[in-house]
Amino acid sequence: MQRDSITVDWLNQALSHTLGKTHITSFDVEDVGAGTGFGGNVLRLQLSYDEETNAPRSVIVKLPIGNAETLEAMRVQGMLLREALFYQEIEPQLNVRTPKPLFVRAADDDFEIIMEDLGDIKRPELMDMTRDELEMSITEVAKLHARFWNQPEIHQAWLQNPLDGTDESRQSNLLAFERALQVLRNYDGDHEYAIDCVERIKANVMNSPKEVPLPNPVTLVHGDYHANNIHCTPNEVSIFDWQLVSKGTPLMDVANLLVSSSDPELHRERQDEFLEIYGEALAEQGVDYSLNKMKRQYRDALFFTFMKFIVIIGTIDDGAQGRDELFDTTVPKMDKVARHANAKVYTRLMPLIFLVMRVQMFFRKLFRRH
Repeated sequence: MQRDSITVDWLNQALSHTLGKTHITSFDVEDVGAGTGFGGNVLRLQLSYDEETNAPRSVIVKLPIGNAETLEAMRVQGMLLREALFYQEIEPQLNVRTPKPLFVRAADDDFEIIMEDLGDIKRPELMDMTRDELEMSITEVAKLHARFWNQPEIHQAWLQNPLDGTDESRQSNLLAFERALQVLRNYDGDHEYAIDCVERIKANVMNSPKEVPLPNPVTLVHGDYHANNIHCTPNEVSIFDWQLVSKGTPLMDVANLLVSSSDPELHRERQDEFLEIYGEALAEQGVDYSLNKMKRQYRDALFFTFMKFIVIIGTIDDGAQGRDELFDTTVPKMDKVARHANAKVYTRLMPLIFLVMRVQMFFRKLFRRH
């Protein structure tokens, strides 16, 4: 479904359980996805009714993105329907705050989501959070992780690890790395370290294993945990934009947050402190995760987060709204992130790492048969 298909009749039918006997008579549409809704159209609808009512005066509607190339890339990578499936199957089990879904449909590479409007909280650029906001966000995502820590429901097929893929998806990633290299080379500043790492990654993409073994622990991860997908008030954290939700290693969310939404120097200086906060929050939920193991796995998470951001840079359509603003805040961090992750070591060891992954997956499948 596309934006032009939104009608009064569709809204009244979709929201019938919410509205009761009240009917929507008209609506105004505002695009609120600029710079952040690259995987879908994000619209705010201001609603008018036929009578006085307590029904919502505004809602957020999410629909598939109109750009055919980006849409196909999301389909190939298994991302297209994830948020709709998340609201259908996972959201009722959550122990964290997220916008309330009012209507969800997912079928045949198409989806429609109507949800609660949390207000004007999105920004075209990706801004750094304050230290207090970072600590609140780390504590909140720990609650999410603890709820699904090594639980069987995270192994549903649609929640597959985004690092897994087919030849088609690897070809899509190869194209993304090529485009990201162009972006890095055209931006002012010293990006040679990051460029060297991306060139090495690109050379190995087509040889990567189709399945990536996830180290324990495994949990439900948000997959795109950063400032523009988090709403912090003094008393509450709300998490939204679940289109990259998957099973994964928990520190990927922590690394994503600190890479994208903190000053690189603060991240480097306070990394251990942030990890201690995360561990304490898990412990409050009854999960034991040793600090030493956390630090080891965080190094891996940093590298994969660097790779993920490079893919994002190379995937965003040239004409996407807010693209330049997002790049202006993200690209300058990439070289520092690559250095912090010691990415050159990982990229030089990639052929060996891929061999170890294949051996791990072989034995896991062998033991599952027996």
